[in-house]
Amino acid sequence: MKIAVEREACCAADDQAGPLEMTVDIPTSATLHSLAEQIRKSGFLQYSASHHTIFGATAGRRLLSISSQYHSDGKVVYFTDQAKTVQELLPDGRLRFTFPG
Repeated sequence: MKIAVEREACCAADDQAGPLEMTVDIPTSATLHSLAEQIRKSGFLQYSASHHTIFGATAGRRLLSISSQYHSDGKVVYFTDQAKTVQELLPDGRLRFTFPG
């Protein structure tokens, strides 16, 4: 299953440097936890001094947050069952990361 992962820019320069979207190819049976780990380890998510935690949501439903490696060792917090499958949680194949605020 191909998952489109989008992220909000952490600053104006990041908005220009991008990329702000990537595609993750993952089995439909993969869990939210395995997707989060793949995204976290990819280095795709970007942070700044004022933005050190980013939240992932789909269809207006917050699923998880991932903190910066430098702030909280890349800690992942789940707002739903991390053992649920990607297919179940992301039927449209999209996950968007934004900063609180």
